[in-house]
Amino acid sequence: MAYWELGKLLVPYSASMRPSKLCFAVRHTSYTRTQTVVASMRRAALLRSALRRRPLARRRPPFSLPLLRAPSSNAAAKVRDAQLEEATAFVVRVGELREGKTYSQDVAEGVVAALADPASGVPLSALLPTLKQLAGAYEIGEDNGLDALAAAVEREVN
Repeated sequence: MAYWELGKLLVPYSASMRPSKLCFAVRHTSYTRTQTVVASMRRAALLRSALRRRPLARRRPPFSLPLLRAPSSNAAAKVRDAQLEEATAFVVRVGELREGKTYSQDVAEGVVAALADPASGVPLSALLPTLKQLAGAYEIGEDNGLDALAAAVEREVN
């Protein structure tokens, strides 16, 4: 059987083999020690040059940043304040409905501040639903953790 070299593949060829049954074998070349050393030195040099390059400098925008901003409005601050006030009013209302529990305005604000803190992981948009979940079925006296949070805040406030 004779082998014909096509690129880097060896193709077996014989008159008895049909084209559908051709087997391809990868040509195996053995490298000399010098070729191996040179190849590894090239790879190391490419790696060093890639690590040595400084990252591309960021281009500055043509205008200063304050000029690109839209005129500031207090709409976002107003929405945030409204959400905080609504949450505080909810905590006070839950305290009024529960038997033996009355939360002062300071305690309610502390509970809302604890949940609105970025470290708590509660986004501002989910503040009221989270408080409602913690309150549980507050109309019938069931609690899911709001009383414990309010007690901890009350200890800190007093």
